[in-house]
Amino acid sequence: MTGCSADATTNIEFHGEKVFVLRVRQAIICFGPILITISLGLAEGYSAILLPQLVKDENWHINSELSSWIGMCVGVLSPVLVIYVAETSDPSFRGFLLPALSLALNIGIALAHILGTYLEWKLVALLALIFPSGCFILMLFVPESPTYLIKKGKPEMAKNAFDWFRGHSVESNAEFAILSSKQIDESSLSRQTFLQHLEVFKRPEFYKPLLILMIFFSTMQWAGNNPIAFYTVTILQGSLGDSSINPYTSMLIMDGVRIFASVLGCFAQQYLKRRKLMMISCSGTTISLLVLSLYLFLNGRYPSDADLSWIVVASFVGYVLFINAGLLPLPYSMSGELFAQSSRGLGSGIVTLYNMILMFILVKITPSLFEGLGPAGTFLLFAICCFVGMGLLIATLPETKDKPLHEIEECFKGSDARYPNLRQML
Repeated sequence: MTGCSADATTNIEFHGEKVFVLRVRQAIICFGPILITISLGLAEGYSAILLPQLVKDENWHINSELSSWIGMCVGVLSPVLVIYVAETSDPSFRGFLLPALSLALNIGIALAHILGTYLEWKLVALLALIFPSGCFILMLFVPESPTYLIKKGKPEMAKNAFDWFRGHSVESNAEFAILSSKQIDESSLSRQTFLQHLEVFKRPEFYKPLLILMIFFSTMQWAGNNPIAFYTVTILQGSLGDSSINPYTSMLIMDGVRIFASVLGCFAQQYLKRRKLMMISCSGTTISLLVLSLYLFLNGRYPSDADLSWIVVASFVGYVLFINAGLLPLPYSMSGELFAQSSRGLGSGIVTLYNMILMFILVKITPSLFEGLGPAGTFLLFAICCFVGMGLLIATLPETKDKPLHEIEECFKGSDARYPNLRQML
């Protein structure tokens, strides 16, 4: 009995050590996308420190048309990052790694703001080269995505890469067998005409996740994430009635709150189900916006001698915490989970483009909204949009936590006996 007990203990310890090694490998793989995502955050936050400096420089003539091209690379690289991380990580670890990209983005934005506060824009640009260069060097030494290798007809290389990522187990071997079985279908798809390729839009495993993610990104954008981020200083100055607020200080404080919320989101996606996290995040975001709107409305109608400006600050902090912990990272994470293997790149590209267009439109019209509806009305509009979006997501969003990608695909097709239709995933 003692010998059997010792063997069992040894096996458990060996299994734990093996899982730890695989987790480390997957984290290393994710480190490359994290570095490039930090650089994307630097590009996104760079405009906030670059444009004010260029306006003061007589050697540069900057207009709105030219400045609107800054950060273009965010839309180009975003789909690739989430797809690579989703295809190389274990389902049980994917919930932690995917939101880490949102954390990296916020770190990059904060880093751009910090560096730009103290350094000239040219030096900031040179320092920013460290991150994409590091990503390029690192990605030279890590395996390609097994899914990509299967598509290219390289099953042996795909198997070696998959084993390196995921190790040898009954579950991982079964998952690779299913991925390999799709190789013939993928090869036939590559020989189709353009019109035949358009048939993908009729497939439930494509149009269902496409519509769900469009709802998700619409909810996130119309909840005011980017407009409020872009106009934080202006909004705070107007809401608090204090024009002496230091713009850079306000910006850096909000950056700190976003980073904390992103860290919280990494652990939340690892331990909470996607739907539960979505509902918590949407509810908190809606309540924060409603409190802010109500305070501004009542304060405008019935001014008080008491200093209640802390309500504005608390509402802003609550808003940033809730939206960055769930509503912001979830649609990006799930765009790498919901689409089928054959259309993952196309689907992720479409929803990313859709999100960027929405972001541009909302950031562009936000000043008009504040002029027409006032701050209280604008925040109320954002709250209503978030609440309506939450209702639509409750009705349509499937639960994908810890599910293999091929299983999610079969659920959308309705061909998995365990999930005859998508509704039973809820």
